[in-house]
Amino acid sequence: MAGALELEWEEIFSSPVAAKKTSLGVNFLEASKPTKVLPLVPGVQLELSQSLEDLGIAGVVWDCGVVLARALSGELSSLVRGKQVLDLGCGGGAPAGLAAAACGAREVTLSDLPLVRPLVEANMAANLGVAPNCHFAAYEWPQRDPQGSAGERSREEQHPPHGAPFDVVLCADCMYDTKILDPLLAALTEVSAPGKTTVVLAYKRRVDDRERPFFKKLSQTWTLRLVPRSAFDGDFPAPPSQSPSTGQSAEAPPSRPLSRSPLADVHLLVATRHPALFAAPPNLP
Repeated sequence: MAGALELEWEEIFSSPVAAKKTSLGVNFLEASKPTKVLPLVPGVQLELSQSLEDLGIAGVVWDCGVVLARALSGELSSLVRGKQVLDLGCGGGAPAGLAAAACGAREVTLSDLPLVRPLVEANMAANLGVAPNCHFAAYEWPQRDPQGSAGERSREEQHPPHGAPFDVVLCADCMYDTKILDPLLAALTEVSAPGKTTVVLAYKRRVDDRERPFFKKLSQTWTLRLVPRSAFDGDFPAPPSQSPSTGQSAEAPPSRPLSRSPLADVHLLVATRHPALFAAPPNLP
């Protein structure tokens, strides 16, 4: 797969947005269900509890998480196998980090704000059982003022998760809000090291005028490569459904290709830090 990463990040913006109108990146019909079943590879699936009512969008599985989890269990599995992995902003479902743990990562840290800890740990237990190589760590991304200096973080989650710098950092739709773009850049610097860390970023295209500058800034300190859609754009295997009359397994309806669904605007990128640059990332305009 590494040899196939030849596409530049600018390719994302070379064609029109697939969706007719911008969406948040959450399938609210699926998010309203208490459990989301996410097939990965034949014989392996995640069963993720959700809590839209209690936690809002922090408590559900996002489209980018679905795509990243599937890619990590398939074409991109070699990126996490045997590695120390951080799922940055994992959300309550934590599909990407749990997929990495299920597919051979040496150690996985699932990080987000403390309010999602109970849901993350429930999903961890349900899918991995007692897994000493997977744990949750509260982590608040660094805030930066307009001059670029670090803002105050007085809470317990101010420090980078134990294990930083990580071998691999996963980011599933960490760009949905313009207010978090600068903190995201700072967090990526805080948890990584040049020559060591690879970032795998699942991104949903929404507003080009907001997102293109982010990638331009990120490319000043990171080398970005776009993952070919062939690595993740295909049919998602569907779990068997239960017949309401007999309770027996019924054949699942055919799944739809990503290119014909709302997931068509989800892109995957792999990034590595420039070895010679150690400074904090520049602020967005």
